[in-house]
Amino acid sequence: MIVPAYWAEGRVHEKRDGKQVTIRRFGWSDESQAAAQAHADDRAREAFAAFKASGTTARFEYKRAYNGADGVPIREEILERHGDTIITRNSYGARCLNTPNVLFADVDVRTEGFAATMRNTFGGLLRFVAPKLAQDPWVAAEERIRAWAATQPRAKWRLYRTPAGFRLLAVHRTYASDDPEVARCFDALGVDPIYVRMCTRQRCFRARVSPKPWRVGITKHLGPAHAAWPIKLERMPQREGWVVMYERASKGHASCRFVAEFGEARVDPQADAVRALHDAMSGAERDLPLA
Repeated sequence: MIVPAYWAEGRVHEKRDGKQVTIRRFGWSDESQAAAQAHADDRAREAFAAFKASGTTARFEYKRAYNGADGVPIREEILERHGDTIITRNSYGARCLNTPNVLFADVDVRTEGFAATMRNTFGGLLRFVAPKLAQDPWVAAEERIRAWAATQPRAKWRLYRTPAGFRLLAVHRTYASDDPEVARCFDALGVDPIYVRMCTRQRCFRARVSPKPWRVGITKHLGPAHAAWPIKLERMPQREGWVVMYERASKGHASCRFVAEFGEARVDPQADAVRALHDAMSGAERDLPLA
């Protein structure tokens, strides 16, 4: 897992067949801006050499915070470091926990189709004759997760409720994100394919530990719009003003709620340290509304 503190962009210009060709590549470093620039320049030169050899190399890389191009690390503001665990602020302003080896798996509960079926079946009587049935997708999802966990008695899992579904955290051991056992876990639980791909690309696991802004009444976007980290110095006051507003609105809300722990394995100390950080930052063990 790489979450660099410094970013830069390198460019190589050269005329080919009478036309100006520019190849751009990002560079990064935890040491200094100069080291990030040197890395960017090296990557740009390597890309230009590949372009001359094949003519098909991409001219530039997109600025994307997390689901970036292969080989480009997480591009987000670093808020805190706790050993190997890094807390960042994502593209819409929420805090995210990034860990290289502690398995988090979020499982969304799909309710759209079920709700439509209930409306079509019961119509306006739904609120009178079937209020409990509307919860079936949640019940079914939790039962499926518990049934899967029961097949692994030598493991230990913690289950959390999120606004959109459930979160499972492994506390019995650590994992590399490309471990085949992780792939089997994600497949069995039906984890979002985009999250699966990001875990593999970025070699880490990730969990949002503060509310989504629109769930706490903030409709204004984290500024400046469409700007990946880092942003220009003159735009920082705008960003910082939004952050103050967001952090104030976030108080009194949790991003997930602890439900249960199951499995017979001993707790791994490294995984448990990440668990403790996650629970404290997310408000998982407090009786707060989810957001």
